[in-house]
Amino acid sequence: MRYYKAFIFFLLISSFLTGCRQEEFTNIPAERDIAITVNIKEMSLSFIDIQAQKNIGSWKVNKAYTGGSVLSDGDTLLLYGEKLNTIDLYSLSKGELIHQWTIGEGVVDVEELRPDTIVALDERKNSVRFFNSNGEETSHIDIFDRPLEMKHDEARDELIIIGFDENLLTSIDLERMEIKENYEIHTHATGLFPLDNEIWVGGHGEGLDIEKYVHVYDRETGKALRKISVPSMPVDFTKADEAIFVVSHGTNLLYKLNEAGEVIGEMSVTANPFTIETFSDIVLVAGYDSSELQFIDSETIKLKGSVEVGEGPFQILLRENEDS
Repeated sequence: MRYYKAFIFFLLISSFLTGCRQEEFTNIPAERDIAITVNIKEMSLSFIDIQAQKNIGSWKVNKAYTGGSVLSDGDTLLLYGEKLNTIDLYSLSKGELIHQWTIGEGVVDVEELRPDTIVALDERKNSVRFFNSNGEETSHIDIFDRPLEMKHDEARDELIIIGFDENLLTSIDLERMEIKENYEIHTHATGLFPLDNEIWVGGHGEGLDIEKYVHVYDRETGKALRKISVPSMPVDFTKADEAIFVVSHGTNLLYKLNEAGEVIGEMSVTANPFTIETFSDIVLVAGYDSSELQFIDSETIKLKGSVEVGEGPFQILLRENEDS
């Protein structure tokens, strides 16, 4: 993933990064189930009606956002970028910027833990930083150098963190607000999936050493349990029903696995996929080079449709209508 960051920076450094402008964008109706792609080549967001499989709006944000989250109120869209010194919050229904939190550069991942707590992973401060709903930093936990990615395991209320350069995995007990485990994993890891007493970790590799496996670790001891062959560059996970899906960026393949780690299906997908998500029985796959969002039936692993999005979709965000 450090490779990805260098790649992103190369794409963005030549662009003039403007500040947040108080401009209005397309209003996004509250009654729709929406997939949002964060498009880093053209610095835009695309809004897709999932049921209709239709693009219903595009925001040309002109800021180097690399990811975000739709908060639990269903209307607030939080966006961040590693090279930006603010976290920006937009109202989807109003189509406008509503808040900015000035927290400094270095944020590489953000999650909402609960309505009053946002956690940001900071690769410059080498820490996990916690904020309240007003953007005030309430606490932080120092971790290893240059962390990359985190995942909130809601069942255990733990935060799991990996790095690309450091071959480490850290888990944080969020009730006690302290590090629970620190153990070594394989190098150049990216992609996390907690499953019962295991943690599945993907990877990119570096140079000619391309990652071909998902590595499975015992989450209590850190012991390497097994490897699952899904060549090559398995970089993201999602779950639909009882199956786990992993997308391999190097071969444009989507794999369907059971919880034992057995491959029970696969299909070729869109060009250069970095990210996948699940909505109901649909697996969404974004193609970075093809600038499209694909809809895959999770049972049959067949293509149900695709929608054109902005150039370079790098992350998929979901907003589910509570009444749907």
